[in-house]
Amino acid sequence: MPFQEVHELQDPPPAYQPSAPLYQDSPQAGQEKKGWRLWDWSWEFAACILALLALGAIIAVLQIYDGKTQPNWPAGINLNAIIALLTTLMKAAMATYIAEALSQLKWSRFRDETKLSDFTALDAASRGAWGLAQLLFGSAPRHLASLGAFVLVFAAAIGAFTQQVIDIRSRGITQRGIASIKVCNTSTYRDWGEGQGPGMNLVPLETTGAIYNGIMQTKLSAQSSVTCPTGNSVLCPTPIEHNTSTQLDAASIARVSLHDPTHFSIQHSQTFHRLVLLQHWKIPTDSKVLELGCGQGDCTTVLAYAVGEQGRVVAVDPAELDYGAPYTLGQAQDHISQGPLGRRITWVQQPPLDYLSSLPSPSSTSSPPASESKAFDATVLAHCLWYFASPSLILSTFHALKQHSKRLLLAEWSLVATHPSAQPHVLAALTQAALECRKPKSSVSNVRTVLGPKRLTELALAAGWQLESETRVQGGEGLLDGQWEVSACLSSSFEKGSRGASE
Repeated sequence: MPFQEVHELQDPPPAYQPSAPLYQDSPQAGQEKKGWRLWDWSWEFAACILALLALGAIIAVLQIYDGKTQPNWPAGINLNAIIALLTTLMKAAMATYIAEALSQLKWSRFRDETKLSDFTALDAASRGAWGLAQLLFGSAPRHLASLGAFVLVFAAAIGAFTQQVIDIRSRGITQRGIASIKVCNTSTYRDWGEGQGPGMNLVPLETTGAIYNGIMQTKLSAQSSVTCPTGNSVLCPTPIEHNTSTQLDAASIARVSLHDPTHFSIQHSQTFHRLVLLQHWKIPTDSKVLELGCGQGDCTTVLAYAVGEQGRVVAVDPAELDYGAPYTLGQAQDHISQGPLGRRITWVQQPPLDYLSSLPSPSSTSSPPASESKAFDATVLAHCLWYFASPSLILSTFHALKQHSKRLLLAEWSLVATHPSAQPHVLAALTQAALECRKPKSSVSNVRTVLGPKRLTELALAAGWQLESETRVQGGEGLLDGQWEVSACLSSSFEKGSRGASE
């Protein structure tokens, strides 16, 4: 009996049917998954922001210190170190997020069909510079990963270029400090001279000057000292500008004074010399200055220029207004008063002590400090101390000034010839002083009390002043004070006076 095969077919159980929820996400789940993915990249976003901040800091530092002096930071840190640190920080931050992006791209690449070698190239690129170079110049597809590889490869040169941006140059700057040098003078000695009889020899003029210098000059150790605030001091042939509203230079100030236009260089040299003195005195603007022995106003105009529009200068001189040549004091002072600086100046024809005694005494019981209650910020005596009748009169004047002035500024010839051509000036002044000692007390000569810097300092200290600074200023070529003093000694009136004193 033949056999028959019977096959019974049944439908698969329901458990094998695919279910839609296993393969489809709801819209709400997709939003949660997207948010979670952004949060996973938080460190990369932070690295990107850090790189941008480092770049901004580099730009800011370069902008702040562009064209300025290098900062003096502690621990020896300089501008190059700060730029190098910021550059390294920026490169590290860039490498962090670019490497992570390349690592993610190797997985995103396999959403579509691709070669397995692309996976290897992207994986190597996320691990180091050699892999980046292979990805950039190899056969890998030119897609977004190539841009990241390009940035990381050429980021190695960022440090060199940022250091190249810094160009440090040495430049000279003007400093308000004044350089000075004190030179010890030497004189040529000759042991013979023209005699007036057998066996008689006269001491030569050069030797006489050397003897006087040895007696009256300051210590040799002080004369050989050099003061330079920068180590690179140079002579300044042009006037130093000060912060005043007019910004006048030496030539303009000299034209304010009454002068002979055909001999303008004489007035210009006198004004420029006073400007050099002004550099050492450092008189602030808006100051009230008292000048004793103003004469025809050579120093008065410079002081008026220094104090500015709001400052004032009181110029005192005991001489008669018809005194002086080729222009009298009255003519010179009236001319200055009509000029641009005239409104800052008050002229007083009175002996210094009489004027000082007419000032109100500062009250010792007033609330402000004594220095603030004084009438003048500074008192100037420029090349007028030799005109005082005696050292005691100078001392009395210094005493009186102590009550009315905060500072005392002196300028007088030092009796030290720093050049052979200056020796006649020193000898002429000493000769006039020697003759003055034999004259009656009522003498009206110009040069009467010839005192050196040391003696003047002693008188100021005795009057209660304290020495703030002392320096020597080299006179310019155009100053004719020495020539005027020598001419006075060679005049007939001086010869007549010397004969009368010897009788």
